[in-house]
Amino acid sequence: MSLEQTILEAQQATDNLYYKTKDTVSNLLSKIPIPSWFKGETRNCIFIVIAGIIIWVIVYSLIKWQKNGLYYVYDSYKDHVLSNTLTSLYDQLPEKTEGKMLRDYYIAASNKSYIPGNWYLSFCLLDSLKSVILCGARFLDLDICLDSFYSDAEPLVGLVSEEAEWKSGNWRFMYNDLKLDACLDMISKTAFSLVSNRSDPLFLFFNIHFDPYNHKGTCEIIIQLLMKHFSTRLLDTKQTTNITARSIKEFFGKVVVTCNKNCKGTALEEIINITWDTNANYTRQQTFEDITEDKQYSNTAYNRAGMTMIKLPNRMNPDFVDPFSVGTQIVCMNYGLPNNNMDTYLNFFVQNDPPTSFVLRSEFLRKFETKEVNKKCPMKTKLAIGENVIKVK
Repeated sequence: MSLEQTILEAQQATDNLYYKTKDTVSNLLSKIPIPSWFKGETRNCIFIVIAGIIIWVIVYSLIKWQKNGLYYVYDSYKDHVLSNTLTSLYDQLPEKTEGKMLRDYYIAASNKSYIPGNWYLSFCLLDSLKSVILCGARFLDLDICLDSFYSDAEPLVGLVSEEAEWKSGNWRFMYNDLKLDACLDMISKTAFSLVSNRSDPLFLFFNIHFDPYNHKGTCEIIIQLLMKHFSTRLLDTKQTTNITARSIKEFFGKVVVTCNKNCKGTALEEIINITWDTNANYTRQQTFEDITEDKQYSNTAYNRAGMTMIKLPNRMNPDFVDPFSVGTQIVCMNYGLPNNNMDTYLNFFVQNDPPTSFVLRSEFLRKFETKEVNKKCPMKTKLAIGENVIKVK
């Protein structure tokens, strides 16, 4: 028998088995009594309802999975955060804040504050904003995108491609977005009422992912929302050569609105206090790659005269000790990722005396002088100099 004949017989045998199986199944189904009402449109409606229920169960499970991650974060930290009630700067002894400036403090900061877990293909949750504030964060990071391409599109909060930026459109990677109005409402109701350090300054970072020149109406909406939720708390925008040199007392109970460079030259400048990535007004934005041994002296010198903020490019919580050791005031950590570095970060603030979201930097990092830092001294040991000590594992 040739190969062709063998293949042909195999195909015929397969076809016969298929049709025989089909006939058997058809005969069995024909013997099952089907009610007269389960036909036509009624049957289709039932199938649609069943499909809807299955989809709802899947979506609900995903949301619950995300919330479980969020609650795990809060439950992991709330005991020592709440048992060591955070003390506001206002409630501390006057001599502790007398003569101190904004730049003199480390600030508890949250990265992507609206995301409780994974950064991609997950959910943005208002509960995440509430939890990071309850855990002590007073610097909140919000990515601002749009719900349409109209000039007065509604501002949303959601994860946007950092590479694409507004030039290529708002490419989002989450199952949902949050309205900026709802986010600011949650922040105002939590940060200034539900926590014991409600009189501490609150920093909002608007990472704008749209072209403000083509969306002037959206810029006006953002201003209106800030006025709606924080009208009496917004820090004045008076022009100063160095905002970081202003007395810390001027910031008590205030909301400090900060932004990336996309707000330059727009109406948002009327309400923005700090623009991080323009290196203006003695404020700047860095990455962890900028914290190296060869830049130790220049970083320390800058942070004695100004302020530095570090945002994380991914869902990681690297060791924050090196940035703190050169005086970096704001290191945004992912509160939704519990690990040893996150534990150490929170302990640095809540185990301070008194527990606080604003920890005074050591005198070594505050004093303004030009003499070179001893480069033989490893960066991690600098935290043990002065009043504040971090236990480095």
